[in-house]
Amino acid sequence: DKEFAEAFEQYVIEGGGERIFSPRPGVLGVVPVRGSLKPEAMAAMEPHLDVDAHFKRHERFLVIPCVCKREQEVEHGHSCGNPMKRCGFVGLPPQTPLGENVLGREEASKLLQELSELGHVQLAFYGFTMSAESPQFVGTCNCCGCCCGVLRGITHLGLAEAPQRSNYRAVIDEEKCISCGVCVERCPVDAIFDDESSMKSKVERAKCIGCGVCVIGCASDAIEMEPVSAEEWFHVPNSMAEWEEMRLQYLAKAEERA
Repeated sequence: DKEFAEAFEQYVIEGGGERIFSPRPGVLGVVPVRGSLKPEAMAAMEPHLDVDAHFKRHERFLVIPCVCKREQEVEHGHSCGNPMKRCGFVGLPPQTPLGENVLGREEASKLLQELSELGHVQLAFYGFTMSAESPQFVGTCNCCGCCCGVLRGITHLGLAEAPQRSNYRAVIDEEKCISCGVCVERCPVDAIFDDESSMKSKVERAKCIGCGVCVIGCASDAIEMEPVSAEEWFHVPNSMAEWEEMRLQYLAKAEERA
């Protein structure tokens, strides 16, 4: 309700957001959207990024309304024009009846693609499943910069880190760039800008979260996703316990510096 939404927003603004979002690894991890990575990157796809493998593993998927968008509506009386039903995509047992929030493979896959084309960022849950040999893609929120509580950690709270960035960064080929401004509009964290000196769009690498929504929206194919260096590469934890330990170590070091 409105009282809870306002209380949570106040908590986030007054320090709760930094305490939740800043520790590394982030609470959710960015997964480059379909079609944004080169074939060679796809060939070496890590299990926690492999959305298509997730859809092959399951026949039914739970897709639910976005709690962040709902919060904006409750608190402010309005939200953006993006779809409400856009989060989850968690695999369910094949015998689960289809319904409003339970979609078949084809319908769920189509919806995920449509959300990406609209400019939603895939912020995936860490796939710690007992039966898997390594972390898998198990589901994702599909977030817009205007409603998402995690992305707003960057755009509204000024945090340097909020979601766990992917291992890729957008790079613009100035020769191909036609300065149409689409990538600037689509970037959820304001990492792309129009450079007045060159009259071309440029990426501020330090802000780029590696979501790839700019790539699939570029009509001139001027943007590519390039992998980060070995030193920057984020290795997904192998278990929830390892993830929690990494965050505790981060907080301990931050308190030492303070």
